[in-house]
Amino acid sequence: MKLTEERLVKMILEELDTMGEGAGGTGRARGTVSPGFKGGGEYTPREKGTEEEEAKKALALQVNPIVTLLMMGAIRGVLPVSQEVYNAIQGRKDLTDEQKALVILGED
Repeated sequence: MKLTEERLVKMILEELDTMGEGAGGTGRARGTVSPGFKGGGEYTPREKGTEEEEAKKALALQVNPIVTLLMMGAIRGVLPVSQEVYNAIQGRKDLTDEQKALVILGED
């Protein structure tokens, strides 16, 4: 029996599952590989967008957690942020003026 790369990956995953360590405890189904892998175990990186799209994603990664905390009422004092993040938060229509007031410009 020839041991292919795909079969080897399945064997390793099955062994990890039996030891309770498969997928880092995320509960991935037996015999499956992580979402970043396609077919024969070759990694397929995510497709990158234009520079502008990547900049928007990076800003969203900074702004969205702050917006979530503001909506939950988890920020009790003021939160100093960069100019770019401040402008993005102040432009949000889903936040009240009181919530927006908790975000101030920080020193860069």
